[in-house]
Amino acid sequence: MARQTGVWGGRLPLRAGLGLLLFLAAAGAGRASEQAFGTVWQAQAADPADPGAVLRECDALAKATPDDSFAAVAQTLGAWHLLNAGRVPEARAALVSRLAEASDPIREGARELARAWLTLLDLEAVRESLRAYYRLEVRYPDSLAALAAHPRLPAAQRPPLTDRWGQAWNYQLAEFTQIRGLGGQRYRIESPKVPGVPGLAEALAIPYGSRMSVEPVRLLKGAGGAAAVQFRRTGAAAADAGLVLQVGAAADGLFLAHVGASWILVCDGLHWRAWPVPNAQ
Repeated sequence: MARQTGVWGGRLPLRAGLGLLLFLAAAGAGRASEQAFGTVWQAQAADPADPGAVLRECDALAKATPDDSFAAVAQTLGAWHLLNAGRVPEARAALVSRLAEASDPIREGARELARAWLTLLDLEAVRESLRAYYRLEVRYPDSLAALAAHPRLPAAQRPPLTDRWGQAWNYQLAEFTQIRGLGGQRYRIESPKVPGVPGLAEALAIPYGSRMSVEPVRLLKGAGGAAAVQFRRTGAAAADAGLVLQVGAAADGLFLAHVGASWILVCDGLHWRAWPVPNAQ
């Protein structure tokens, strides 16, 4: 019997053999990337009082494989820890580096997280400009356009009038609940893309990943054979119906960025969360 040297009982055609080798190499690289990410996530899940371990793992992954998609996760996760540590310039630089056009769902999720946190940093600049305006006028402006038009407000104190998605801030004056008729003394402001989060401090006070009250149950095949995950609700939302997400799609504020051999990766616009793949070998 002739020795079989290929999957068809003969030699592999050169092009097919090269394609198979490239596929196997890519699969191996993907698994290695997942393993490196797993080290980062395990450091994050340990939630040490000192974030140094997480930052070291994030930095190591980003430097070792700067072009890998998981490097984007490491940079945005590390930026959150930098912001918590008050290292704003470093965090801003890491976030800005993720604003380039996304080429896959992981990078897309990282870009949205970067936009959200940069928006919250910009919002701090808007608040500082509002304080400067108040010192001049003893009231807040009726609209943010007054910040750009005020003759005594230096150019350096004129903030961006849109968030990182190019949408105008939701800004309005607010009345005191007990004192009527005293206008311009309070205001409300937020980004329409980061609703319910009025500022950086409030965002950093949210425990990391705590808004994602789901956990994966099983893997599915989505449209066109794409990977999908069935999630079940946990906590207060446990009585609600489950949720099915396909890679690259969003629902209920959750975006499924990755389903691999070992890890499922989701983001909610502010945080990442990862779970081991159910029944993964």
